Amino acid sequence: TKRYGAGYSFQGSYHLSKSTSAAYLDDTLTFGLFDSPSDPQNIEVDRGRNDNDMRHRFTGTGVFEPRWSNLTGKAATFLNGWQLSTRVVAQSGFPYNALAGQDANGDLVFNDRPSGIAYNAFTLPSFFTLDLRLSRKLRLGNQRVLELMAEGFNMTNRRNITGLNSTWGPNTTANATYGQPTFAEAPRQFQLAMRFT
Repeated sequence: TKRYGAGYSFQGSYHLSKSTSAAYLDDTLTFGLFDSPSDPQNIEVDRGRNDNDMRHRFTGTGVFEPRWSNLTGKAATFLNGWQLSTRVVAQSGFPYNALAGQDANGDLVFNDRPSGIAYNAFTLPSFFTLDLRLSRKLRLGNQRVLELMAEGFNMTNRRNITGLNSTWGPNTTANATYGQPTFAEAPRQFQLAMRFT
């Protein structure tokens, strides 16, 4: 971390963790109320990585505001007053569970996995985004300030996949559509804004 001074600051953080759970307890809607172990005589077969297990995550932010104190006149007016800020997020993918697509154990709950595949044995692709913000404050008189802003999100235009087809099917080999992306974060976006105070 570098506190704001001399016209710039930055901060970075790294997160390392591991979280495990049981398949029948990972239901975030009913908290396992309507789920049951796939094998009541061996509940350990349902143990695996928690749905929210994020092994690695890095977050970095920075602010740069040039201060050209040696400039005067129009040059000082034009070059001073800008601010560039950025945010970077990079993280491991979340785990996801392969499903058989049918009630294999006859408990009327369609959360069974294909035979021989552990709970949350697969991982979504990693996530990365870079956001930028350029702003300029213009003083209007002694008390009023007009701030102009231009922002860009996911500047690298990376395809950050957040969901895949998790239906493996009842066979030993996966369905042809298994693992195909179904959801993703927004592509590169820009927006303009202004604020008057």
